[in-house]
Amino acid sequence: MQFKFHQHIFLLAVFVLCALPFAALAEGTTPQTSGEHFAEANKFYRVNNWSKAIFHYGESIKMQADNAPAYLMRGTVYLQMKQYDQALTDLNKAIQIDPWEYLAYYRRSEVYTRQNKKDLAEADKSEATRRFQQRPVLKTAKGYYERGIYFEERGFWGDAIICYNEAIKLDPNLKEGFPFTGIYQKRGELYELTNKYTEALEDYTRALAARPQNVDVLFKRAGLLSNPFAFEDRTTEAIRDYSAIIARAADMKWVPEKLQRAYEERMYLYEERGEIDAAIADCTELLKLDPHSARFFFQRGNYQRDKKAYEPAIRDYDQAILLDSQQEGYYYSRGVAYFNLKMDDKAIADYNKAIELNPKFFWPYYNRGLVYDKQKNWASAVADFSRALELRPKDANSLNNRAVMYIHQKQWDKALADLNLAIETNPKSANTYNTRGAVYRDKGEWNKAIADFTQAITLDPKLVLAYKNRAVVYRQQNKIAEADADEKKVKELSP
Repeated sequence: MQFKFHQHIFLLAVFVLCALPFAALAEGTTPQTSGEHFAEANKFYRVNNWSKAIFHYGESIKMQADNAPAYLMRGTVYLQMKQYDQALTDLNKAIQIDPWEYLAYYRRSEVYTRQNKKDLAEADKSEATRRFQQRPVLKTAKGYYERGIYFEERGFWGDAIICYNEAIKLDPNLKEGFPFTGIYQKRGELYELTNKYTEALEDYTRALAARPQNVDVLFKRAGLLSNPFAFEDRTTEAIRDYSAIIARAADMKWVPEKLQRAYEERMYLYEERGEIDAAIADCTELLKLDPHSARFFFQRGNYQRDKKAYEPAIRDYDQAILLDSQQEGYYYSRGVAYFNLKMDDKAIADYNKAIELNPKFFWPYYNRGLVYDKQKNWASAVADFSRALELRPKDANSLNNRAVMYIHQKQWDKALADLNLAIETNPKSANTYNTRGAVYRDKGEWNKAIADFTQAITLDPKLVLAYKNRAVVYRQQNKIAEADADEKKVKELSP
């Protein structure tokens, strides 16, 4: 949070820049075959995106009517959604198509269990076990690998990992005559899904040792390394992997969406590390790949603004608005840049447009209130901070700022009401105590003023303004030694 001095009495909370979300980059191409839809559905199943999983399983079934695995998995999704009738319909269909699809019996037994049909549940469990035991399995590395795929595609990840483990034990040197190195990627993905991040990282690294230029595995490892829930600050290694992908740009012309994704992910990592120039460079490369992307112009504008390069930021926001004039965030951010350049009229115009596009957008009201304060248009500022408080009740900064506007208008009781609520909401705000102390001082309530200035100093021992204000009150009370001590402290802290 940034603050500005105001008439040596109180501090006004200045604008806060919010991070505006934009849509995630689509990965891959549109599925064309039954198998591709099935694989796509499994991806969504893994992340619990039930609606998209159901859609793609359905598309897979449309293209291949006797698709037992798709019926099994769609039934599984319905089971997760507690839509038991739909689940039974699909699981029955899977068993009808392939009576040896023993996993369908397991899943159907779970449906019966949840419906409290214990006899049917036990019967299905027994049948599943019988068919599993009778199903032939080739006890070779390849046989276990294929069985692992069978379990993985049907959502039995623990069983899939066991099978992949057995395959690797039988062939640790990967000498089988088929694409066997993919087993490390597959097992790594399942380890990651089951939150075994160290094991996942080891498997991705093994897969890359065999095929160092495997873009898909580089993406997997980079994503895992940059996941703060998996590892603490391994972004340098993630950047290394994204850079390795980008180094293959000439070979990736046929998949530009992957190259774009690598630049974008690396850009966000640079942003996270505060390496704004590097983030700008990646954003510029993204604009070369997609010169009509409003969101990348917007993003680069944000980076320029972070560097306080407001004029270049405005040029980027101009381009973003030219390409997409209906995004309130673009106008708001350009308004912030104008505000910092002291171009208040243009800032207000952009905040107005942002509000027109989205009347429930908090930040334009808040920042427009700050502009009105600069212009000493305190009634309008009160109106804007009031509207901001309608959208975010008890927002401490808005309460503090509206109180300041009331102070300008000598409406002490209203100011105190806002400051009391702001302190109740955020009792650790030194600035708010300082502001309330100034109100008590102007009302002649010396002891209350001293108490608030002292609390402000306790919370922030470097808050110069609180020492200044307390010194003034001490002199009013003829406490010369205390006033001299505070003024000495002001000189020590002042640059």
